[in-house]
Amino acid sequence: MRSFMSITSQYGCLTWIEKLRLFVVLTALVVYLCGKSLTLLFSFRRSRALTVILALSGCRFLMDYLSLRQLQYLSPRNLDQYRKWVKERGLPIKVEELPEKGAKLMWIGTQQTDNVIFYCHGGGYVLPSSPGTFAFCLYVQQQLEAKGIQANIALLTYNLIPDVKFPSPLREAISAIHHFLKCGIKSENIILAGESAGGNLVLQILSHMLHPLSSIAPLPPSVRFRGACLMSPWVSPSGDVCADQAQANDSKDDISVCTLREWGQLMIKDVPRTPENTACVEPAGAPEGWFQDIETVVGGVLILSGEVECMAGSHSFFYEEHLKRYHRKVGMAVNPGGVHDSILIDFAVGNGA
Repeated sequence: MRSFMSITSQYGCLTWIEKLRLFVVLTALVVYLCGKSLTLLFSFRRSRALTVILALSGCRFLMDYLSLRQLQYLSPRNLDQYRKWVKERGLPIKVEELPEKGAKLMWIGTQQTDNVIFYCHGGGYVLPSSPGTFAFCLYVQQQLEAKGIQANIALLTYNLIPDVKFPSPLREAISAIHHFLKCGIKSENIILAGESAGGNLVLQILSHMLHPLSSIAPLPPSVRFRGACLMSPWVSPSGDVCADQAQANDSKDDISVCTLREWGQLMIKDVPRTPENTACVEPAGAPEGWFQDIETVVGGVLILSGEVECMAGSHSFFYEEHLKRYHRKVGMAVNPGGVHDSILIDFAVGNGA
């Protein structure tokens, strides 16, 4: 059986017709943003900076009108983004290969053996990191350092759809954790963090620890992470949990219900229909009590959500029904007026600290 890495990657491969259509959409985007700029210049009800509004509007426009392959064509791979970003800032390039082919760790910090934030990026398992991810991680690392806390951030770059399917990202994430443990990093000094699909991946890790999948190597039973931070986590890729509230917020968010459902179907269509696999990818739809032992595998959990994002309802549902009743140290913070991944927006448009 040939491994997927022996086949030429399908990521971002376009026909000439798709490239022509891409050009048409990009031209339409310029016209759309020009019109929106003129409207906003004379608006007295702007709640955000003009650059932020235009960036969010432009991203949603592209996600609504471009195919997955066209979006990938416009999105540089994680490793290319990382190398360019560190070079522009005069930072050292620190990349480690993982045993799982194609998976890597990109480091921000000094790679010491304590206090590691293991970061899983979003993108619906179809796109690489957003432009603001690395700047956000550096900001977090610097803020901790200013408080006397030495921490390193390891960003996982995992293989994407259509080159792989479930449970490949989880297998690669577990491989990274085994790598940490082998290097002498204690699990109690590791914080799991992720936004959007990365938040889903963090929950897949915890679900696998509680209900191991036979297709993936287990973690040692002694492993208990210091904490987990879930930023706009994708807790219902199917879109079935709190669907009415998602629809109500559709016009306010920076990603549409339609796009979320389309990307969700791309992931879950190949998931074997067993309770363990289904609950792993759809944590908000897991059976009651699925996370009842979560306190045994992680010291604390924080969910960050945006008030008007399509996922807001599913975040609240997951927090109330699957976390709050089973863990003494869980919390949820809602950003007033916040959209999906709002914590990264200023960094993505260059306004971050």
